[in-house]
Parts: sequence; structure tokens; C-alpha cells
Amino acid sequence: RGAIVAIDPNNGNVIALASTPIFDGNKFTRGISSKDYALLRDDLDKPLLNRALRGAYPPGSTVKPMYALAALEHGIKDPLDSLYCRGVFFLPGSSHRFRDWKREGHGTVDMKRAVATSCDVYFYRLAELMGIQRMHEAMSGMGFGKPTGIDIGGERPGLMPSPDWKRRTMKQAWFPGETVIVGIGQGYMLATPIQLAHATAIVAARGKSFRPRLVTGIRDSKTGEVRELPPVAEKSVVLKDENNWAVIVEGMEAVTEAGGTAVVATRGAPYKIAGKTGTTTGPKDVWFVGGTPDFVAGLYIGHDKPRNLGGLQGGTFAAPIWKQFY
Repeated sequence: RGAIVAIDPNNGNVIALASTPIFDGNKFTRGISSKDYALLRDDLDKPLLNRALRGAYPPGSTVKPMYALAALEHGIKDPLDSLYCRGVFFLPGSSHRFRDWKREGHGTVDMKRAVATSCDVYFYRLAELMGIQRMHEAMSGMGFGKPTGIDIGGERPGLMPSPDWKRRTMKQAWFPGETVIVGIGQGYMLATPIQLAHATAIVAARGKSFRPRLVTGIRDSKTGEVRELPPVAEKSVVLKDENNWAVIVEGMEAVTEAGGTAVVATRGAPYKIAGKTGTTTGPKDVWFVGGTPDFVAGLYIGHDKPRNLGGLQGGTFAAPIWKQFY
């Protein structure tokens, strides 16, 4: 069960958009029988669900670079500020343990190293310092929590939570522990593969944003003449310090280099990739997003039975598949 979306960050053109498992669409054109439709409707793998557009899942660590970018912009973190990760994080005055994915910890990490190794403790602390409201505003600016506007129907908005959202929907206050969990792309946060690919394309284009599109031109059925449609530019993400783009991209490049969580994604490749892995708990979801200045793809693979996936991670499972696609 999965999806992949590939986008050209220079114009928003969707190079590929796929969801799996698939089904035979010819049955619908001929008039599908009630029996065949029931088989598709009731299939546990949900082949009728377009996961690329409608599958909303916790994005996991794939969003850590964007949180790091927001922290730089707010002056909360300097790229060289270091933190010692011993595998566990505590909020002030609390005994609750927020564990790192690496039980023994990552040792001393700065921002680049934290992105490269996907250090949870670093981003727990960053989320605590930044606060959910600033996190919500920053990620909303990258397109999370709302449809991308792609020119095909059925897109879901995902969810970028905030204290106001929780009060409206649950009649409850927001708690600091929830901020910490959202800081590693879990908790209430949900994203679709098209959203994640779009946000990563914004990073690749250093803030320029184009609406994702499948249609680049319209052909006149009588004359055969093609009218090209211009890319739809959207509001750019403007930074106070443009150098911060380079900091984040370098961290994402380190993900695919020696010591990073997705070195397998570039082994033997003749090009450099900036990427980010993601792995979530519960129903086991693994992600990899990455690309070059001319190509960005987001890959999602999900399973409902985590016990069947063992210790698989985004870097060891999703990244190699992404490499084959590229």
C-alpha cells in the first residue's frame, strides 16, 4: 500500500502521480457489476483510495528539515548550536520519557547532524522552544493543512494542528507533550503525499512555489492546435536570511551521505540527492522525500500490521524504492 508523487519544483508540473494497489478502470467504462464493485469497495487494501491525494498520514521525520528552517527564521536555533542526545527527552517538571528512535542516543549533534541522523531528541527540544503556534504558522506557509490545489478532484487537506483547532474540534486545551510529538511529524499532524512532495519542492526551489498541475496545455479537437498553460505561481516563502535555505539543503544532503539515515538511496548514483526519511509507529508507515533542483519525489508506503514489518525504516525500505523510481 503506497503512493509516489514527483514534481518539477521549477514549474509545479507533476511528473508522476501513482497510488497502489491499483484496479482495472476499464470495468467502470463498460459498466461495472455490483459484484465487482463490492469486491473493490470491501477490499482491505482499499484500491479505490487514491493515496497520493486522499491518503492523510503522519509524515514522521520527513518534516524535520522544515521545522529546522522555521527555528532558524525565528532565531531560536543557530545551525552550530549543539545538543547532547542520550536517547531520551524530558519536558521541564515532567517525568514522562519521550524516547529517540535510537535507544542509545546520537551523542552530540548540531542542526545538520540532527537532520542527517533524524535525531528525535534534538527536534523534541526544538519543538519545545518554538511552540506549537509558531510551528503551525511555519508549516501552514509550506502548504500543510490545506489542499495544494492540484488540477484533479478529491484532494484532502491533511491537518496541521494548533491550540485553536483542538479547542474547536475536541473542546480541550493543548498540552506541551502534544507539541513535542508534532515536532517529529506525529501526533495529530497529517499530510498527504502530494502535500509533502509540494513542500519539499518549495525547499528545492529556495522558496518559490508553484501549484502542482497535471495539465500543461489544451489541444483543440478540431484544429489540433495546442494552447500551453503557464505555470501557476503562488506566494513564495521569503526568509529573513536566504542563507538558511543552504543550511537545510545541506542537512538533507547529509541524509543520503555516509552516516545519514538514507545512504542506501544514493549508493552508486552519479548525482547528489537531498532527502529525508520518515518512519511512524502504530500502523507502520515509512516515507522518503528527496530530489534535486529539477526533480522532487515523495514516496509513502504504509501497512496496517507493524509486527509484519519488524524494524524496517524509511531509510532501509522506502529510500531504495525511491532510488529505483528516479
